[in-house]
Amino acid sequence: MKTKINFVRGLYGSGVVIMITYNKSRVIFDFGAPFEPLNQIYDGTILRRNKQRVKDALLLNQAPLIDFLYSKKSLDDINLKPAEDNPYQTAIFISHCHKDHMSEIDKVATSIPVYLHTSALKLKQTLEAIQEEPYFRKYSNFEYNKKITVGEIEVTPYFADHTCIGSAGFLIQTEDNTIVYSGDIRFHGLEAEKAWQAVQQISEYDIDLLIVDSAATSSSEFIYSNNEIEKLNLPSREILKGMITEQMIYDDVKEKLHNYQGLAVFNLYHRDIRMLEKIITIAQENNRKALFEPHTAFIINKMLNISTNVMFPDNNLKFDFYDDVKRSNTIISKQDVLENPNRYFIQNTYGNILELTDYDGINGIYFHLFGKPLTEEQKHYQIMKNVVDKLNWNFIYYTNLYSFSHAYLNHLTYYIQQLKPKAVVAVHSKSPEALNPVNAKHYLLKENVEYYLINGQLTEKIEE
Repeated sequence: MKTKINFVRGLYGSGVVIMITYNKSRVIFDFGAPFEPLNQIYDGTILRRNKQRVKDALLLNQAPLIDFLYSKKSLDDINLKPAEDNPYQTAIFISHCHKDHMSEIDKVATSIPVYLHTSALKLKQTLEAIQEEPYFRKYSNFEYNKKITVGEIEVTPYFADHTCIGSAGFLIQTEDNTIVYSGDIRFHGLEAEKAWQAVQQISEYDIDLLIVDSAATSSSEFIYSNNEIEKLNLPSREILKGMITEQMIYDDVKEKLHNYQGLAVFNLYHRDIRMLEKIITIAQENNRKALFEPHTAFIINKMLNISTNVMFPDNNLKFDFYDDVKRSNTIISKQDVLENPNRYFIQNTYGNILELTDYDGINGIYFHLFGKPLTEEQKHYQIMKNVVDKLNWNFIYYTNLYSFSHAYLNHLTYYIQQLKPKAVVAVHSKSPEALNPVNAKHYLLKENVEYYLINGQLTEKIEE
């Protein structure tokens, strides 16, 4: 029996879904919808349906078209084989809680276990409580370095540094192959050393195939123009000239706030728990109070186990968790901020962008820290910037998403060099051919095709 791999999607963009099969055992890694800023179906203006959510997701290419994953009832007239007839021992492993990696897991039949790291599962449950994630089923947890057996396949999760708590990469072992899926990775974050230690652990294995996050190859903005281009694809752990580290961003925010006279505003993605911690610390170091919207305050309460400052926006929305937020935190009024703008560092999400017009006439600085809307190509991004411009505030942003969330090219090359795989497949990239595979065979494959992995080589067909 041979190991088979199907890159269901994610070879040429986001929404990675990888299926590995050995005999009657099957493991699937990540299960999110593609992130397409200009063509996003669920952009906040379309309401999702409940009873037909699986059918809708499959028809609209949000959930992957894979047999034996969805219940017969939920499939309706979709031409897929139902989970009730599943001949495989199956499990799904999620690398982290970003939507392009996990948005569709609620569609999976409850008979199939879906695993997240313990911290990621806690985040998922917290997001369910604030209605940012749907709740339709229960999930299982894994820990780093602890093996999980799915039939004849063994999966060992390892720590990965990314902008989401509980991020992981995976070592996958069948009788005839050892495979590594990196998950989303970076080596310029605050936990870079811990990430390199995990690489050292994995490098002790003889790796037949490395499936690696190569988002760094997607963007011309990934490095500044003054960088030494010839060094980019050379393996090193060095932070090259012009590259931005996670710490550099926090240092820059802190420097710009130092002695600043006026209101400071930030927009972040509140699934980045470490950034929430840093914002609170930076505010304190500048004699300000970090002031959060209620959804984020609830996340801080549950994930960091601390109270914080909260301001409720001027809208008609009311959620069950609001009472918990009011009990657990200090409520700050808009009037207090207007009278003392120098004392606060306040959160403003795009949905509440009109809250900023109350501060017209006050000096302001706006930090776009990878919150929504995420990219300049999105219409809402320009609307956000227009509002800030009308207030005559400084708008601060830090190149693009990739430089904060994903590994730089020289780090990727060093990572591959350390693992010494026989073969490499790049995922999560619009330009996978730009990856330097070092001494490994670099495969540019087709999506949703079944490949056999034999002696470090991938082939569509084998002779029995």
